[in-house]
Amino acid sequence: MAEQDPAPIRRGLLLEWPAVVTDDPQLHYKARSVVLARATSRVPILLEEGLRWIGAGYTVQLLMRCIDDGKHPYDEAWHLRGINSESAFRAAVKERPWSNLAVITGPGTGPDGSWLVTCEADADKADPWGPSRADAFAQHADFLGPMPSTPALESRRGPKILATIPTEFGAAFHELLSSPTYDSHPRVELHLGGYKRKGGELVRKASSYICAPSECGRVERVTTDPTLVAAMLPDELLDRLARIGGELHAADVAERLERAARRAERGFDLDDLDDDEEASWRAYRDARIEEDFEKKVGPAIEGHGGSNATFHAACLVIEAGVEDEDEQLELLERYNDLYADPPWDEEGLLHKLEGARAAVGSKRAMEDRLREAWARGYARKFDSASGRFSGSW
Repeated sequence: MAEQDPAPIRRGLLLEWPAVVTDDPQLHYKARSVVLARATSRVPILLEEGLRWIGAGYTVQLLMRCIDDGKHPYDEAWHLRGINSESAFRAAVKERPWSNLAVITGPGTGPDGSWLVTCEADADKADPWGPSRADAFAQHADFLGPMPSTPALESRRGPKILATIPTEFGAAFHELLSSPTYDSHPRVELHLGGYKRKGGELVRKASSYICAPSECGRVERVTTDPTLVAAMLPDELLDRLARIGGELHAADVAERLERAARRAERGFDLDDLDDDEEASWRAYRDARIEEDFEKKVGPAIEGHGGSNATFHAACLVIEAGVEDEDEQLELLERYNDLYADPPWDEEGLLHKLEGARAAVGSKRAMEDRLREAWARGYARKFDSASGRFSGSW
């Protein structure tokens, strides 16, 4: 490194640029300069690709500089302020020339107002070039079935496509299929996007298709199907997904009914709380979650099970009954600040929460235990006439 610039490693269609781990500030500076030079040489391609997508009717956005992680948005509402004009995109590239390029996905984002989705399959993160890579490609192809030509690329972790789904299908299943685990295709992830509740309103979730020539994890993405016409997912796949969504909905309804029955047996309704009681309950719940971060999860150290520990923390947040996604992220950020080394970025935490929501489903046994413990802290009597509680701590 001190004598010459690092040479990339050929990985099929991809080039992997070696990471430089050093305490020598001169070597670190030189390594960063090499990445900057690479990013600068790619600016004309970035501009051309962005204008190509915009010309086809898509909305795009620039993501964080490829000299850093490459996937971070520049601001929280990036997906709600997309770029769909040539002049605006040229100005954005001029301001941030070393950015990555993303097509915004989700409801109403297609050229004709269609619902754009992405489907990808990931090789093992620790060794993306090993045997798991072929497995990722095989599962991706088998999951999709006879897929028509649609925008596609290859990334460091594996294949990824951009496609569409019927709007009615997305509206019905975007929450149930937000991040399910497909037992027969465990490497596959289908990202529908959709809506979430924020501040009492429904807003579109952040989701995107990070396209070539974006560089993520020191590997530049390569287009494998240059078409700009996103195809509909096959009917057979949509039918299969609808059955999975129906099963998840049935399980969710059964779990909710069972929880309601358990609470009815207590002789009072813990869901019927006034504002002060609700605030007290939330404070108690959050404090118990943070205690469990220390007692049940512990530190998340990279290379020593840190990913599993962070996922465990995310599952605790969901199991404790934190339904608001902003609150979920806030609690997981507390864990991240105290126990993660190095800390996760926001995208990583959001990904952990998506996986936790899928893994936990409608199970809320931890919430039930916490609510019962909190209620026992009250010396209160149930007034059957008024249907309310009385009493004090």
